[in-house]
Amino acid sequence: MRPAMAIVLALLPAGAGACAAETAAAPATPAVVRVQPAFDARRARPDRGLRVTAEGGRLTKVLAYVEGQRVRGRFDAARTTWRSDWTLKPGAEYTVTATAATATGPVTVASGRFRTRPASRPLRVATVAPLPGETVGVGMPIVVDFDAPVRYRAAVERALEVRSAGPVEGAWRWVGDTRVVYRTRTFWQPRQQVTFTAHLAGVRAAPGVYGADDMTLAFTVGRARIDAKSLRGDPVTITATGREYTDDNGWGFWRLPWDEWRSGSALDGSSPVP
Repeated sequence: MRPAMAIVLALLPAGAGACAAETAAAPATPAVVRVQPAFDARRARPDRGLRVTAEGGRLTKVLAYVEGQRVRGRFDAARTTWRSDWTLKPGAEYTVTATAATATGPVTVASGRFRTRPASRPLRVATVAPLPGETVGVGMPIVVDFDAPVRYRAAVERALEVRSAGPVEGAWRWVGDTRVVYRTRTFWQPRQQVTFTAHLAGVRAAPGVYGADDMTLAFTVGRARIDAKSLRGDPVTITATGREYTDDNGWGFWRLPWDEWRSGSALDGSSPVP
């Protein structure tokens, strides 16, 4: 691992030449850049993420890479702190270059490397429902099974991201130590794509257990069709693409048009949370 280095570049105003030697002005104080984990660290904790700060100046650029991939992060409002969006990959080497500047003084460039500690016991996603590319109904939950028990559930939940074209409110609920289920408060909006990402790499799930890798999948919400049946034996009511169909015989689907029946948009899974 090559040693870290910090470079200070002095910026002289235009026209500063021989007269600069005659003026005994105090030199400007450069900004100080600090990186956590520290450069040259060999067993950094991946669950703490990457943090870059500037003292006496503002950060102008932060570039971080792992295995050739850019590390996503963001500045605070004052641009004195930059944090990675997610935790870090275990057992990996990171390279960081950070630039900071003051209003009138020199520019500071800090560059170096560090390595995160490997996971003694990795955590991975075993199965996910829906399957990648599957078309589901508007009430389908997301069910995630892990290959090891999760003790620090809040940390794992924060790493699970659900994105959809239409706005949705939902929540995760644990069913045992290895399964977590995401349900929407109302139904999914029909005819849209939903993307689920588990930013697991580096998440501390239990003592000595860290997420090994990230994973992403996308599925499609099809047409809206909702079947309603009371326990009193009333006729089945089916709402499909805004139209209602009622089966007086109690069987349900014989009056439903063929294109609605074969659309694959039936309510897959249990109902959303009330």
